[in-house]
Amino acid sequence: MTLDPGTLFDDDGSAPVLHAGPDDYASQPAGNAGNRIACGVIVRP
Repeated sequence: MTLDPGTLFDDDGSAPVLHAGPDDYASQPAGNAGNRIACGVIVRP
């Protein structure tokens, strides 16, 4: 992930979610990646 202008920050904000396993890049919505183990909110300083 990058914090460059125009990439992560948009009008409704950003919230990354860390899952216990890898994304299978096929299943939706979370790529069959297992439980959510951490999350956060990214705001502009």
